[in-house]
Amino acid sequence: MTAIYDQNTKMTTPKGAITKEGLGEDIKHRTNGTKPKTTRPKSNQPQFPLEVFPPFFQKFISEAQECLGMHPDYLAPAILCAASAAIGKARAFEIKRGTVQYGNLYFAAIGNPNSNKSAPFKFALSPVEQRDNENYQNYRLESAEYDDESREPKPTWKRSLVNDITVEALGVVHLDNPRGVTAFRDEISGFIESFNRYNKGGDQEKFLEWWSYAPMKVDRLSREPVYIPSPYISVVGTIQPGILEKMTKGDGDKNGFIDRFLFTWPQGIKKPTWTDSEFPESLLNRYREGIENLLNLEMEEQEGRIQKKPLKLRPTLEAKKRLFEFYNDVNNKLCNTAENDQLAGIHGKFDTHTARLALLLQMLWFAFEGKRHDVIELDTVERAILTAEYFREQSVKVYDRINRETPVDRLPADKQAVYLALPENKIFKTGEAVKIAKNKGMPDRTFRKWLNDQTYFEKISYGNYARIY
Repeated sequence: MTAIYDQNTKMTTPKGAITKEGLGEDIKHRTNGTKPKTTRPKSNQPQFPLEVFPPFFQKFISEAQECLGMHPDYLAPAILCAASAAIGKARAFEIKRGTVQYGNLYFAAIGNPNSNKSAPFKFALSPVEQRDNENYQNYRLESAEYDDESREPKPTWKRSLVNDITVEALGVVHLDNPRGVTAFRDEISGFIESFNRYNKGGDQEKFLEWWSYAPMKVDRLSREPVYIPSPYISVVGTIQPGILEKMTKGDGDKNGFIDRFLFTWPQGIKKPTWTDSEFPESLLNRYREGIENLLNLEMEEQEGRIQKKPLKLRPTLEAKKRLFEFYNDVNNKLCNTAENDQLAGIHGKFDTHTARLALLLQMLWFAFEGKRHDVIELDTVERAILTAEYFREQSVKVYDRINRETPVDRLPADKQAVYLALPENKIFKTGEAVKIAKNKGMPDRTFRKWLNDQTYFEKISYGNYARIY
């Protein structure tokens, strides 16, 4: 499928209707059956396939970019994260009998400090935050009226979002909120650094297991232990490119921790320009209504049990056929031909990623367009595949950054040009290098100071240096 970029709105609009053939050809073009190409856009044009969303979002995302400086490649994934938080365990995708996926996500938005990457997530999650706030006010009122001597259950705060991502805190909140919890941290590096801060257990391993719904078992000193048979936990946050390596802490690149994350990393973003444009209140109200439709979803009663169960969506025959075709002809091939285990691990997770994206997209189309919420349709699978391929490109980009790039690759373009102009595999004198730097527009003093950086230069003897890369 071909997308057209409208220079006036900076939006991506679909050319024609979404069809299996159209999206299927786009997937083949992107992957070529072997390995996806990593795109590195140099402008603020969106690369996320916005056509997978209901039509309402074309205007919503366009206005957010124009009025609030929110890049579509941050806001679009943030909307998926908001849907994930709102739905929780109310709905599940039963791919085949006994194989079930929910819509939980581990997600990280990558960008420089001035890229305005955090605001879109706070914006998208605001209806969920508003519901949490309303529930908190009710909780306070109920707590004030609660009689300790009564036999009634003690009031609890019903919420979807948490900021504390420690194992014990998540367990306590999830116990009171069986529908699931989403942990949002503005800087996700803090979440990773907190692993094992208070104990010597494997916190990272727990998040590995919970991503796949392994039982949550949390022992607490002097308190009741927590046991949740099938937890629903999402982790959402932002991170700067310079500290991406923190996500590999504790073998995170080998044990599959980083593979479980979806990423967005738009390139070439500049600090947004302030404008007088105000975001339309009507669009914000419509967005809130749609997310509230998801928050209001009910879980099904279980006969003889207190806990409710999710309503399971099965794929139509055409949707299942298309999904398995993607799994077998694209994902399996990418896994089997990957050049190493790390890349194989990345590609291997896209069976799961695609299923979860399909559930979220089906429910967004239900919430904003009135589509069905009892099945996964063929169009939904096609949209999920296209979205998954975008995220695959981002994952490969992250892999390249961590495993293939050198410090020179990360230099600003002007500085990189100076470095590459210096003699390679050859000793050079300071004066010779200063002239080269000056020709490239770098001042004498700036270059001489840089020459002392042992990351890039080796001092052979007085006045003689060599490039390290």
